[in-house]
Amino acid sequence: MRLIGLTGGIACGKSTVLKLMLENGVGGCIDMDVVTRETQEPGCMAYRRIVKEFGDDVLDEDGKIDREALGELIFKDAAKRRKLNKLMWLPLALGLLHGLVSHFILDTAVVILDAPLLYETGLHMICSKVVVVNVEKEVQVTRLMGRDKRSRADAEARIESQMPVGLKAARAHFVISNNGTKEELMAATREVIPKLTQFTLHRFNTLWFYLVLGVAVLLALKLRPAEVTPDAAEMDGVDPSSAA
Repeated sequence: MRLIGLTGGIACGKSTVLKLMLENGVGGCIDMDVVTRETQEPGCMAYRRIVKEFGDDVLDEDGKIDREALGELIFKDAAKRRKLNKLMWLPLALGLLHGLVSHFILDTAVVILDAPLLYETGLHMICSKVVVVNVEKEVQVTRLMGRDKRSRADAEARIESQMPVGLKAARAHFVISNNGTKEELMAATREVIPKLTQFTLHRFNTLWFYLVLGVAVLLALKLRPAEVTPDAAEMDGVDPSSAA
């Protein structure tokens, strides 16, 4: 099993790239945004921790975590953001470990680890290769304004609160540019896919590696909690129609 990291900035088109990869033969995916949502379902560990710490103000009318409200809360208060980091590390680590073990049992050859905070959390260290979806800042601002109906100042502030996507691209093994049309993005993604599926390892050769990896993930996330940005608490994807 080969683990490939996929990351980028808000409104860069990362979710569109992931969809294209899965549609074109890449085996499986662990989506950390989905893991986050699952751990925050009513009754789950992260849900109980968040409600206990922040109260009912972060719940919607159905009693579920309102991720937009939670994002606004931590955006304005660094202390609360650090507190959320501490609350979330264990549920996320357990969710990631569950995903790794599941794909190992299924003998999935290539697994994409879709994580907005891949570098910030150190999860890039457990990946064979890393793919970054890169976009020019002005394009990123325009797409974020259109997608979330935000003002320019708000969009720029949220982008600035994250690790610059250019720094991520500089550290990546593969960079997919998303400054053009959807067709150009599809072509760039399809060009990278064969390079990600080469030299996969057999499951029995990686058994002990992934057992140790699971322990390492838990320790790493405990000792080095992520600096969660406001939009890491919200959905990171961009609609394919806005990726052009």
